[in-house]
Amino acid sequence: MSSQNLTKNKVKVCHLSSVHFALDTRIFFRFCQTLSHHYNVTLIAVHPVKEIKNGILIIPFKRFHNRKIRVAIGWILMFFKAIRVNARIYQIHDPELIPCGMLLKLFGKQVILDIHENIAEDIFDKPWIKNQKRVYKIFTWFESPACKNFRIMLAENSYEKRYHLLAGKENCTTVRNFCNYNFFKPYVNSGYRNLTNLFYIGIVLENRGILEI
Repeated sequence: MSSQNLTKNKVKVCHLSSVHFALDTRIFFRFCQTLSHHYNVTLIAVHPVKEIKNGILIIPFKRFHNRKIRVAIGWILMFFKAIRVNARIYQIHDPELIPCGMLLKLFGKQVILDIHENIAEDIFDKPWIKNQKRVYKIFTWFESPACKNFRIMLAENSYEKRYHLLAGKENCTTVRNFCNYNFFKPYVNSGYRNLTNLFYIGIVLENRGILEI
């Protein structure tokens, strides 16, 4: 049997992001590449061209620099791209794609909401959001039905309690962003074995603790 036929016989999974670049570490390397060993994987995310990379079909999505426009219409555009893929399982990576996920559920699709961080509390760390308390209340009202209708994926355990209450513990799975051990081998085997090696993993931002570091 050819590799093309083997791919066709695999369950089709599609990852969606209107915010993240296609080669985002968690989305592309943690999920898509891992899943590609057993599933037919498509990724729709911010990317310049349509291409197949490491066996994963990447479909480009336009990056909206205006946040209001992105939130207002991004999910609609994403839905039309996503439904053409005709996957069995869709994993969405941005809270603004929740309406897209709801529509996919109406079409009989399985939907996973991957929560990269404590989205609700993160509202207070975004200075560009006005009326943060009001936005927080609106979002929590909006998020609750999504948690009851989707499977929930969490990136770490600091906000497990919140989502266990919203979605039910049995409906949540935590997949943390640990690095592949092989990444560290060149450093460990270098001539600096007697020194302490510190590795900072993640975006270098003030609200991610870079000043404290």
